[in-house]
Amino acid sequence: MQTVMAEWAEYNVNKQKGYKTIQFYREDCNPPKKVEVRIKYENGKAVCIYGGEAKDPNPEFVLHATDENWKSLAKGEFGFMGMGIMKKMTFQGSKVEAMKFMEPFKSFLIGLGKVPHTDACP
Repeated sequence: MQTVMAEWAEYNVNKQKGYKTIQFYREDCNPPKKVEVRIKYENGKAVCIYGGEAKDPNPEFVLHATDENWKSLAKGEFGFMGMGIMKKMTFQGSKVEAMKFMEPFKSFLIGLGKVPHTDACP
């Protein structure tokens, strides 16, 4: 999987930034607070170089969903051929790129479920 992640991290990367940004937030929190991860291609691998408060004004992807749908996606409940992902979350960014790299995208979502968290809004 790391090979595919590395391929994605290098695919169509913004050369000025040198990394890709994925921002996400929970729709059930008011006001919503975005967080982001930045992924960079480095030495043949996809490396997270930042995770925290959203700062990138031009993220490649912005994802948001209800708490119920985030939990479902983090459990790997993607529906038929993974197409449920697009029904369970609002997705901004290149859908062509997301479909091309669906497996690492799914792994990313499942990985979110492994990050220690609470249901409290920030």
